[in-house]
Amino acid sequence: MNVKAACISLATAATTAALLLAASGPEVAAQSATAPVNCAVDRLGTVQQTTAADCHGRIVSDEEAEEFRQQRRTYIQRVLSRKTEIPIAGKRLTGIGSGFFVTADGSVVTNGHVVENCSTVTVTPAFGEMKLAREIVRDQDADIALLRTHAASPGVAPLVPDNVRAVVGPAYVVGYPEMGMATIEPILTNVDVLYRQGNTPYGPAIVISGDVRRGNSGGPLLDEGGDVIGLVVAKIDSVAHYKITGRVVREIGLVLPGDVLSRFLLSQDVKIEGARQEAPQPNDRILEQARGYIARIGCWN
Repeated sequence: MNVKAACISLATAATTAALLLAASGPEVAAQSATAPVNCAVDRLGTVQQTTAADCHGRIVSDEEAEEFRQQRRTYIQRVLSRKTEIPIAGKRLTGIGSGFFVTADGSVVTNGHVVENCSTVTVTPAFGEMKLAREIVRDQDADIALLRTHAASPGVAPLVPDNVRAVVGPAYVVGYPEMGMATIEPILTNVDVLYRQGNTPYGPAIVISGDVRRGNSGGPLLDEGGDVIGLVVAKIDSVAHYKITGRVVREIGLVLPGDVLSRFLLSQDVKIEGARQEAPQPNDRILEQARGYIARIGCWN
């Protein structure tokens, strides 16, 4: 074969290869789109294999996924192996709610209805041991309860004490909602602040739209910077609301505003931790900060 023929053959081969690569491009891309990835959802504390298109969290490497799973296993084992001297033998956990530390010496705020008719009330920090609520002070009108414990508070919630006007827009709820079963890890839920309502069964309230569930009661409503702007108190019963008003509402919750909460705390000589007033933070950062002061409230009978 002469040099000219060899060059033609090489050019033809290169062109053919290019055409084959071009033809396989969409298929390769399609395979890539449907290839399994590790999808971590920080607000749920889970990681699972799914496609990139179906991942509603962040894609992590195999090593990160295994580390994520190990952290979850370690945390669950630590929770389940906790020893307690609290007198709950023979009693049954009849209800779960949320709460958050407002002082470093173990004072926790929650809803009054979370601890109503409980023979024993327990408080469990996100990374601490279960403790007994030794004193409960309630504000019946606003459905607020202050629990005095001997729990060492990992952190104190930063509270905005004067949000008379609700900041309309994105916000977060953190707590222990029922997800088919009771949760043992705090979960972050994205919500939207709609408006402030002056007259509700609980008095002035912030109205939010989002997936507020049983178990979120007593948890904090956070602004985009992570400061507490309210106390979750109720979810509107959509069916009952429709029967009474004829209007359809979905995923609507009520939150006691920070000014109502702060007045109650000050009446109990609780010094409020000042708001940080930070710029908007990513979800994982918001949850990480909240884990320092969130608590799981148990009702035993």
